[in-house]
Amino acid sequence: MAAVGVARRLPIRAMRWRIAVAFSVLILLTVTVLMLLLLPLVRSRTLQSLEQGLIGQARLIARQLAADSSSLPQRALDWQHDLDVRVTVISPDGMVLADAPPLVAVGTDLNARPEVRDALALGRGKATRVSTATGDSMFYVAVPIAQSAHVGLVRLGVPLTLIAETQTQITETVISAALIAVLVAILLALVFARQVTRPVLALRLMAARLAGGELDVAVVPPPDPDLAALARDFNHMAQQLRHVIISRESERQRLATTLMTMADGLLMISPANWVMAINPAAERWLRPPTIPLALGDVVAGATLLAAVEQARSAAAQGRPVEVEISDLPVAEQVLRAVVTCLPPPEQNHAIIVLQDLSAIRAMERARRSLLANVSHDFRSPLASLSAMIETLADGALDDRAAAADFLRRMDLEVRSLSQLVDEFLELSRIESGHLVLDCALTDVGQLITAVVQRMRPQADQRQIQLRAVLAEPLPAVWLDPRQMEHVLRNLIQNALHHTPQGGRVLLTADADATSLCLQVQDTGSGIAPADLPFIFERFYKADRARSRSGAGLGLAIVQQLVQRHGGQITVTSALGAGATFKIVLPRRSGQFT
Repeated sequence: MAAVGVARRLPIRAMRWRIAVAFSVLILLTVTVLMLLLLPLVRSRTLQSLEQGLIGQARLIARQLAADSSSLPQRALDWQHDLDVRVTVISPDGMVLADAPPLVAVGTDLNARPEVRDALALGRGKATRVSTATGDSMFYVAVPIAQSAHVGLVRLGVPLTLIAETQTQITETVISAALIAVLVAILLALVFARQVTRPVLALRLMAARLAGGELDVAVVPPPDPDLAALARDFNHMAQQLRHVIISRESERQRLATTLMTMADGLLMISPANWVMAINPAAERWLRPPTIPLALGDVVAGATLLAAVEQARSAAAQGRPVEVEISDLPVAEQVLRAVVTCLPPPEQNHAIIVLQDLSAIRAMERARRSLLANVSHDFRSPLASLSAMIETLADGALDDRAAAADFLRRMDLEVRSLSQLVDEFLELSRIESGHLVLDCALTDVGQLITAVVQRMRPQADQRQIQLRAVLAEPLPAVWLDPRQMEHVLRNLIQNALHHTPQGGRVLLTADADATSLCLQVQDTGSGIAPADLPFIFERFYKADRARSRSGAGLGLAIVQQLVQRHGGQITVTSALGAGATFKIVLPRRSGQFT
């Protein structure tokens, strides 16, 4: 906790230093601006003072030369030594008469120098330039010598290093003062910032605890009235925030639970057609990668994208757009997408609701298939009956042999219709849940033996070997013996029907600690791999050439009865290699003994 407290105080200390730095920067900027304004002024004033001093000295020398112009070189050296300036005496025609120190030879023409030219023309000249003799930056003044016919000008020159030294001294003084002011400002700022940031630290710690999820926090108001009012407002804000967060969290949990558990899929689409939210049902159908992602990247994205654009175009009418999606990874799955645009100001956002229509479409297909199969299976017997009745009515009734044959055939057709109706009613009764199993503790071995004995005459008639192989001992099983006999007879009869003369049908039974296994294996024509997934569907006939051999309901009834007993039925087969139907009944506690 101490480490956390230190970590929380560091930003406040940084704020204290930011206040101190701000004061320091302000002072430094002020001093810098002052220096930028002061140094040119100092230079200008220094040059003016230097100019006035040099003009005065030059005029003093000019008056002395006006009175006595003899011994110019020596006198120039004396003035240069006494005044610490360069002294040059120039004739009226611009020629050097004396120079101290002797940097320019006597007789050198100086008419091109600006200070000489201005002094001869205007009575006074000055110039700041680089000396051609020394290469130093110099400041020159020149004045004429009155009442002299032999001497024309006196020029004095000093190097500008004097001004530079003065500026350096002033700059050092200002910088020293600025540093002292900055140090004082930092100390004052730290003291001031400490007084200001202490209550701010308390508020910040409270905000940090609020952000960390501690909603029941408050800060003690400090003595300062303004900060105390801020603290009270902050406490009130925290209380309101607690209420809002709790309310919003409750609403969010309810909404999340609703979206997670709803059977319909839901997607929220941004104005840029990105999927911003998706619930588990939609994820299961559309199989998207991580979100956010483009709507066009999900399964059937092109169809959904077109529906969203159409919904935005029709948003003014307030009508949703509905489309059906069938191009899905799962075969025969159909979804209905209802696209609705949100009201202003978020009218460019869209909500897509997905509804699974697969079961409805499957029911529609099953209904159409049922009607088609029932119509087909009823039409053929009824057409035969109608033809035979017409034949009898046309006179065949008087022929006793023909009449007897027709009656026999009519009886077969009626029996076929009766069997079809019975199977159809039985399947409907099982699927609707109206069938109640009459379960009893049954000896499985005796049940199988009885079934084989009843089916043996049909096998012998077809010259097919039918036998049972039973493991010893077989347990007594709690099941409906009548319905299980129906299952086994149907499977054996189906095997006999598809096994050629001289073939074999084998019924085996075995049990282990968890299940009872029954198998009906034949050496018949087998089932094509393309037909295996549909073999237990209603009215499905793998051998279309034998369409008159049954209604295609037997295996569907078998599967329903096995499932009602809590078991499973599977089939393995190959063309020309026979088929094996396997029934596995779980040995649950209370079901098997």
